[in-house]
Amino acid sequence: THGVEGFTAWVREVRAAMPDLKMNIVLMVAENDLVMTYLQCTATHQGELKGVSASNTPLSFTTTAIVRLAENKICECWVIADTLGILQRLGSVASLG
Repeated sequence: THGVEGFTAWVREVRAAMPDLKMNIVLMVAENDLVMTYLQCTATHQGELKGVSASNTPLSFTTTAIVRLAENKICECWVIADTLGILQRLGSVASLG
């Protein structure tokens, strides 16, 4: 995802799929112009997500976000969510093992 418009579209997509999404900060670390946040997330799958129709499945997953700041604004952001675990919980991807 690139740019403010792309990020906004991504947030809208996630919120449409999981409107009750809650994120709790577990750990936040900052050094120079970088901030890393480790989050524990819970939500209910209430809309299409990665091609999977709403299932009302409760989800619990972790996400790591790293942002770079410049002039007191976020200029870069990397988000790493447990997408595989989410898709396995939704039955879209077979569990490993």
